[in-house]
Amino acid sequence: MSYITNLLGHEGPGSLLSFLRKKDLADQLVAAYSEEGVSFLKIAMTLTQSGLEKVDDVVCHFFRFVNLLKTTGQHDRFWEEMELINDIRTRHTEMYYTLTHISSLATKLIVSN
Repeated sequence: MSYITNLLGHEGPGSLLSFLRKKDLADQLVAAYSEEGVSFLKIAMTLTQSGLEKVDDVVCHFFRFVNLLKTTGQHDRFWEEMELINDIRTRHTEMYYTLTHISSLATKLIVSN
């Protein structure tokens, strides 16, 4: 699940979000998962006005991208990146969780205003 959310949430060239931005359909995409008895994949997108008007197109692009991921197979670059992030997280656990907590608080402050 971590691999899939990493690919879906990627923002660089060739990503779903960069494609949707070029088509002026979305500004933001967040992919996450939870494993509370059953695994859930959560996708949240901030659509542009054009994206809201063409929501069916956005959904089609999303599922085409998922199918593309399925047919192209594993991407070693992403596995290596995830391993590096996990290694940093393991070696610097306290700092990582402090930064995560600060980011979470900042997001809550922005949303509540």
